[in-house]
Amino acid sequence: MAEFDRRSFLGASFGLAATASMPEWLARAFAIQESVSTWRLQQLRAAIERARKDQKPLLVMVVPDQNDRDVRGKWFGAMLTTWHYDSSWLLASCEFACATTAEFGQVAGKPFEGAPLFVLADVGGTSANPIARTTPIECSLPIVPSGRASSRDSGAKTKREGLQAMRPALLAGAEGHGLSLDAAAAAAVRRLTAAQRQMIDAWIVDASAPLPPAEVLASGAAEILRRFAALPELPGDKVRKLRDALLARWRGPMAGARWQEWRRCSTEFVHATKAEVEAEARAEADRMAAEAKARAEVKDGKLTEEEFRDRFVIRRYGCGMGYVGDVCMQFLEFWTAGD
Repeated sequence: MAEFDRRSFLGASFGLAATASMPEWLARAFAIQESVSTWRLQQLRAAIERARKDQKPLLVMVVPDQNDRDVRGKWFGAMLTTWHYDSSWLLASCEFACATTAEFGQVAGKPFEGAPLFVLADVGGTSANPIARTTPIECSLPIVPSGRASSRDSGAKTKREGLQAMRPALLAGAEGHGLSLDAAAAAAVRRLTAAQRQMIDAWIVDASAPLPPAEVLASGAAEILRRFAALPELPGDKVRKLRDALLARWRGPMAGARWQEWRRCSTEFVHATKAEVEAEARAEADRMAAEAKARAEVKDGKLTEEEFRDRFVIRRYGCGMGYVGDVCMQFLEFWTAGD
C-alpha cells in the first residue's frame, strides 16, 4: 500500500511537543491525508446506516486532527479490549465508528465544535438528516508512559487511571443523552427474533440449556445484563461467556480505524488487507531466498560467518520495547486506509 506511514517515520524518540514545534511543511505531512479521510468518511456513512438498520445509537471515537503517535488509539484499544461489567451494556448497545470532528460534522450536515473524546449520536430517519441528536463526551486522560522511563507497573497503573476516567464519563454521557440500561435492553429485545429470545430466556434460567451463538449473545447483551441484575447472585460462568462474545465483537473490524497489535519491536495490522498480506508474503519469500543464497556463499568462502550474522541474524540491541509500560497490546490506528 502506498500510504505514507507517518507513525513509524516519527519514531519513538519524538514526543507530542516535538510534533507541535514542527515546521509547517512537516506538520502538513503529518496531517490526515486525503485518501485516509475519504476512506473514513465512507466507513462513517456505512456505520450510520448499520446504526439506523439496527436502531442503535452511534458511538463515535473522536480521531485527533493530526497524528498523535496512536496515543488516543491506545486508549480506545484499552477500553475495547478490557472487560468492565458496569459499562458493558452501553458499549454493547452502540454501533462504533472513528472520525475527526470535521469528518463527523461533514456527514452530519452541520459543523461540530469542540474536541471531545467521544460523541454519542442518535441516527436520523433519512440520508438527508443522518444525525438527529448528539452528546459530546469529554474526558481527561493521563499521559501514556513510554521508553525506558516506563515499566510494566507504570503502564498498568496508567491504564487503570485512564479506564477509571473513561468509563464514568461514558456512563454520565449516556445518562445525559437519555440512554439507560432499561432502554438499551428494550431495544435489544426488539432486534432479536422470537427464536433468539427463547434461546436467551432458556440460557439465563436453565443451567443445562445450550449456549446461544456468540452473535445472539452480543446482540442481546443489554437485555441479558438487565436480567442478570435482577438475580440474587451473578452467574459467573454465564457472565464470562457474555464477556467473551462482546470482546470478540469489539475487537472486530472498526469503522474509520484499523486494529494493530505489538509484535516485539514492531506492530502488525490485525485485520490486514489482501494487498498487505500478499506484500508480506513476497517480502518473506525474498528474505528466505536471500538468506539461502548467502548460506551458499558462506559455504563457498565468499562470505564470512560474521558477515552472514550481520546481515540476517537479529541482534538484541536495547530498543527499549522491553521497558514500555503501554496501556494495551492492541490499539486503533487512524492513519492508514484499509479495503
